[in-house]
Amino acid sequence: TYRGDVCRNVLRRDALLFFNYSLPNPEDAQEYLAQTAWGELDGVSSFCRPAARSLLCHATFQDCNPSGLGPAPKPVC
Repeated sequence: TYRGDVCRNVLRRDALLFFNYSLPNPEDAQEYLAQTAWGELDGVSSFCRPAARSLLCHATFQDCNPSGLGPAPKPVC
């Protein structure tokens, strides 16, 4: 589940999310990526910004697809 700040208004609190555990601290690393990119969205038009923020959050924190082979990220589209 998502416990960060950047995407708290975009992602559901109860959503199962995929975290890349090949990173030393995956939740913090992915939060940092989202936070860094979030600031760049200020240059996007206000008309497109909500969709861009949603895409950023869903691409950085992909839904998890649990399977018998282990968790895997669901494609964004």
